[in-house]
Amino acid sequence: MRAALLLFPAHFRTDWGASVEETLLDRLDSESGGPLSTPWIVARTLIGLVAAAPGVWLDRAAHRRSLTPAPRRRESFAMDVLLQDLRFAVRSLARRPGFALVAVATLALGIGANTAMFSVVNGVLLRPLPYPDPDQLHMIWQTSLDDPDERSVMSRPDIDDIAELAPIAAIAGYSTSTMTMAGDEGAELVQAARVTTPLLELFDVEPVLGRDLTTDETTPEGPHRVVLGWELWQRRFGGRADVLGQVVDLAEVPYEVVGVAPRGFEYPSATELWIAERNAGAPGGCGRGCHTLRAVARLAPGATLASATAALDALAPRLTEQYPDSNTGKRFRAEGLAAYTVGDVRTGLLLVLGAVGLVLLIACANVANLLLARSATRATEMSVRAALGAGRGRLGSQMLVESAVLSGAGAVAGVGIAWATVSGLREMARDAVPRIDEVAIDGSVLMYAAGIAVVVAVLFGLLPALNAARSSGLTGLVAGNRGGTLGGRTRSRRMLVAAEVGLSLVLLVGAGLLMRSFQRLYAEELGYDADHVARFRVVLPDSRYEELEPTVTFFSQLEARLAALPGVEHVGSSFGAPLAPGRATVGVIVDGRPEPAPGEGEEAEARPMTPGFLDAIGVPLIRGRALTAADDRSSTPVALVNETFARTVFPGEEAIGRRVHLTVDFGYGDWDGELEPMWEIVGIVGDVRTAGPRTPAEPGVYMPVAQFGPGFLHVHLRTAPGLTAGVFAPAREILRTLDPDVPMRQPETLRESVDEETAVTRFYLTLMSLFAALAVVLASVGLYGVVSYLVSRRQREVGIRMALGATGDEVTRLLVKEGLAPSLWGLLVGVLVVLAGGRVLEGVLFGVEPSDPWVIAGVTLLLLVVVSVATTIPAHRASRMHPTVALRSE
Repeated sequence: MRAALLLFPAHFRTDWGASVEETLLDRLDSESGGPLSTPWIVARTLIGLVAAAPGVWLDRAAHRRSLTPAPRRRESFAMDVLLQDLRFAVRSLARRPGFALVAVATLALGIGANTAMFSVVNGVLLRPLPYPDPDQLHMIWQTSLDDPDERSVMSRPDIDDIAELAPIAAIAGYSTSTMTMAGDEGAELVQAARVTTPLLELFDVEPVLGRDLTTDETTPEGPHRVVLGWELWQRRFGGRADVLGQVVDLAEVPYEVVGVAPRGFEYPSATELWIAERNAGAPGGCGRGCHTLRAVARLAPGATLASATAALDALAPRLTEQYPDSNTGKRFRAEGLAAYTVGDVRTGLLLVLGAVGLVLLIACANVANLLLARSATRATEMSVRAALGAGRGRLGSQMLVESAVLSGAGAVAGVGIAWATVSGLREMARDAVPRIDEVAIDGSVLMYAAGIAVVVAVLFGLLPALNAARSSGLTGLVAGNRGGTLGGRTRSRRMLVAAEVGLSLVLLVGAGLLMRSFQRLYAEELGYDADHVARFRVVLPDSRYEELEPTVTFFSQLEARLAALPGVEHVGSSFGAPLAPGRATVGVIVDGRPEPAPGEGEEAEARPMTPGFLDAIGVPLIRGRALTAADDRSSTPVALVNETFARTVFPGEEAIGRRVHLTVDFGYGDWDGELEPMWEIVGIVGDVRTAGPRTPAEPGVYMPVAQFGPGFLHVHLRTAPGLTAGVFAPAREILRTLDPDVPMRQPETLRESVDEETAVTRFYLTLMSLFAALAVVLASVGLYGVVSYLVSRRQREVGIRMALGATGDEVTRLLVKEGLAPSLWGLLVGVLVVLAGGRVLEGVLFGVEPSDPWVIAGVTLLLLVVVSVATTIPAHRASRMHPTVALRSE
């Protein structure tokens, strides 16, 4: 109690503090009637004190202004009126703490959900990238005539040609990988980026120590230099300045440290260090045929996306003419780095923000209904004030001020809710939304919350204010002393309920469509069994595994030891495994057919594997034979193909026994004088969606690692149920015993990889479901309140009807009919809105039409049941009232 009194001015505590305490003690003595009565009395008193404190402070401020000179008082007349209205509003709401608490809580839920969701949109979509002039940074992609929106990686020679264009100030190709860093501090895996151009210079950021890589150091023949990331510098080297000039081993190659990047610069994708790209474009390499690099560019001063696009469009035909074998069909396009970073989540986030906006509208409708009901009970008060000379504007402004007080309190509580939920949103969206770590409640989010509070105050306060302004002394006094309904208010409340039900239907349909989409994603046939499969990546260092024989020996020994672990059923390794980084799309030339023109031949994904890989992930052999350990360099080159390959390359023909030439080599030398031999197809296997459930299966060719390589594979272990997570520790020990310098990379389960692919849809579904559930609860409460209001205002009528012989069922039907009417109109309007605007959901749905009749029908039926229950309960309660009780209550 004394703590609550600290909210009041000192003079109030001196004059009234003791009296307040005595009053509380008197209440406890006189009203105590059970074990819960004392806490209830204390809580009610504390709520009243907290609500009354602002009014006392406003009284004090008004008293001080009354002592100022008359001219000043005239100038501040409007402020005095406002403060009087504020003081009256606070006192009025304090007399009805239950009403105030419900209204503030309703608004807090709506404003809090909107503020939290806007913080995500602000951090992900609206906040500029943390680089100088971020609008000048663009990704450059290779595309094709058939797919101009394609995002394909580039070759280094093409990147070098683009660097000569006038709109391009600088361009860098890059690839990423994990590398083993060894030194006096021990060995660890680090995320590395290989770049063709100094990257810090391109992004216009200064190193905190030393310098960036130079142009000479980013050539294939340049010296080995490395720039460290700030986090790696702090973690591994303790932030020491003497790190410059220190030599570190990266994949058993010595690199000299020449600089440290500034804190927060981790482009691309959490990179910890930057070195030169030495493979792409190296002398004797595959040149323009090697598409392994992403490219980021900074536009020249004055250049625009349009001018860069025009220059790229002009370059592509010139390169096709000069290099028809490699560049036929190639095109290039530029895309803003911010748009690429955000990816495809923009549409989904804006849709969810719109959905939570609908929740706020429903909350506003609920509070407006509460205020309309309260204004009906204050009809006598308003009429007396009007009779004493208060104008309509004065009455309306008083109601708006009360709305503003409620909205302000709701905004404060809503910001608190948003603050508490943002961390949960960040965690929920960690695998689904880029830049999610940048989401926070900052100044712009608080400004948004303040703006929402103003809009909300007008939205739910305008209708009650207009009703108050239209009140007259006679009608108000009559309405205040007799039962019946006030037609204007009743119509307003019914319209608000119809709006709530319609908005709820829109939200529920959105959630239902996302749920169907999520079910379709999970039910989509992937072509493999992701359950009970553990996997990790192994990258053998080139310095000791330059030849194919030691590479094959290492993986054979590794798989044999892994297969001996308890609970392990199958072991196999592959390059190009499902949902794993690394793809090799190669050209296909069929033996016996004319060689196709450049850019017109068939293509397929090359997927080298060990014999146990297909069994490890559950891919079936359709016909033919599987690969065996006998398929090595001493035998005929053989391959398996998937059904899509057989159907595409050999339509209407038998693929088994045919030979194909693949335009790819992983660097293990020629085969009997042939750098790229002919592969005989010995079997056909099932299709695998390697890029996820949203992407159709691509033509694929599976060759033996013992014949093809490479030395970087994903190892897969199928285990007994419940043992999957437990194989990583012994597998890591087996790796260490085989080669201490070959670490386990990216350990994960295959199910985790599949779940990551559906993480975005799951994130949207979770939020939409929460918002839809909240909307249904608010709409149900609003409808229940409307029917209860109708019952309370028509008690006299109900009593007369029942006294004249009406049965309880007839009264129930009458009241239910009046309560259901606005709900049915709301359902109808909601269905029309869904049918007209459902197309906005197309970008986030999979395998489901926005106008899915089953979803719309199911949601409509669900809401019909909900509104029927919410309507029937108060109507049934009214029908059980005895006529004399109903008449006496009037």
